[in-house]
Amino acid sequence: MVKLTGEDGALTPLIKQLTEAAMKAELENHLAESSAPNRKNGKSTKTVKGPTGAFELETHRDRAGAFERKIFALFALGNSDPDIRAHIADM
Repeated sequence: MVKLTGEDGALTPLIKQLTEAAMKAELENHLAESSAPNRKNGKSTKTVKGPTGAFELETHRDRAGAFERKIFALFALGNSDPDIRAHIADM
């Protein structure tokens, strides 16, 4: 029987991929809307602990340091996936 949650759960890598893709799109949108010259500046990793388990999340940086990781902040505050999706849709 396959576990859904936890370190080896089936949902954990899916949530990781979804969160990283959303954060990458958020940075690209941020860079496109920026009036000042700015660009991508590598990645770093963060450990995210959520109800489905802990995982390493790659977070992208921008050269100016102006990119605020809204999705990461929402996740860290304990928002559910549907709440985060609703918030992104509103943005």
